[in-house]
Amino acid sequence: MALSQQPLDLDTLSDLGFEPELIKFLLAFIGSNHPGKQENIYHNLDHTLEVANLFSVIISQFGLDNKWKVLGFLAGLLHDLDPERVPNTPPSVERTIQYLENNSEIKAIIDHLCAVFGFTPKQTYTLILATDYSPNPPERKSKWGKFVSECEIHFDKRDVYTAKSLGEILAYADKSATYIQPIDVVVKRIKGLALELRTVNDSQHPTDKEMLNGTVRFLQDEVYNIDLCGYLPPEYQEIFRQTLDFFIR
Repeated sequence: MALSQQPLDLDTLSDLGFEPELIKFLLAFIGSNHPGKQENIYHNLDHTLEVANLFSVIISQFGLDNKWKVLGFLAGLLHDLDPERVPNTPPSVERTIQYLENNSEIKAIIDHLCAVFGFTPKQTYTLILATDYSPNPPERKSKWGKFVSECEIHFDKRDVYTAKSLGEILAYADKSATYIQPIDVVVKRIKGLALELRTVNDSQHPTDKEMLNGTVRFLQDEVYNIDLCGYLPPEYQEIFRQTLDFFIR
């Protein structure tokens, strides 16, 4: 079953310490603050849930306390929460964090979870920085450097390594969750990303075809040939292989 067909496991979240009513409210809040026609874009609500699901799948392979699992899961749910973005454009990490800091409803949820599990709002925002991807390698390196620097500021020294590892897992889930979907969903989502980029750049490029043609390189460099791929269940790794074969053909 593809991730987009899997609802968040409320029993598992309850076992981690989430109150069922809180997670339902959080999901409703996130769902109501995703602008644009959800079926036409890449960064839609399904993508958000897929990222949070995949993070949970990967993190379950590590013997970490619930505190870290919940922190990363929460960052995954919030990482694209940018209701003020122009419809059909990508979310902005900077705007997302600003929104989280200033919206009283979501701030109250974050503060509550921080009090229950022992992390901080700044640590939540720091992990979201790990998802600030750029296709430009120097810019991508700079963004990752900012994430690492913020880890060193907002986490205790003994926890910096764990924080960076959580960021690596979350960033990987963000880049790869789409490609464990049925191939028709994958193709539609890639075309949705092309639409977002054309809209934000006020350009005719990238075309759908250009975006689809670039997928093989992205999958090879950022998804399939990455150590974290080995922590996925075998069925997910097989879906990755099938998706890669589809684009190679």
